[in-house]
Amino acid sequence: CLDCDPGSYSNESWSSCLACSTGRWGASPGMAKCTACLAGRWSDATGQVELGSCRLCPSGTFQPWPGADAVSWCLPCEAGRWNGAEGASRCTDCPLGRASDVLGATVEAVCEACPVGRSALPGLARCSLCPAGRFAEFEASGWCDGCPSGRFGPSEGAMSNRTCFPCPQGYWTLSEGSSSCSGCSAGQINTNDAASSEGVCVEHGASSMLM
Repeated sequence: CLDCDPGSYSNESWSSCLACSTGRWGASPGMAKCTACLAGRWSDATGQVELGSCRLCPSGTFQPWPGADAVSWCLPCEAGRWNGAEGASRCTDCPLGRASDVLGATVEAVCEACPVGRSALPGLARCSLCPAGRFAEFEASGWCDGCPSGRFGPSEGAMSNRTCFPCPQGYWTLSEGSSSCSGCSAGQINTNDAASSEGVCVEHGASSMLM
């Protein structure tokens, strides 16, 4: 290799030195290649000789790739994420039970608690209504609890277990989080409320014999 100055490079087959390209830098003489700017940084200048020439992406953005050659590589944090530091390679998720629809957020305070009847996993733009059969009775819930077996919840966005109703006589449900109950087979009946097993269904007429 040629004894190239810092900020330039060459290889064995070249007769001259080339300046380090944008997105790269070189601190030592005689280099065969230049060093890429780290993720979270960028440089639109050639011939740079130090890491500090790679500029930091601003807060509220992230840049996951090495060798960026323009500030346009610094992308705004997506909804559901935020970043308060310069030079970030990734943004931080809103925590469990909180969400944000703000792009390019720089503070966690944009992540708002889910109201009752809704929940959110980390990094989401909005809280989701609890599906039928489930409920969330507290703010900032990360999940919705299921109605117990033998009960069903017919409505979305339920805010307490009081919306979980017992299966009526002739019906049952084994699973937690049910939105409806299953009926006994034709010719069968059960006389129990909140039945949690098909085993309570007996042949019509046999129920009186069991009493």
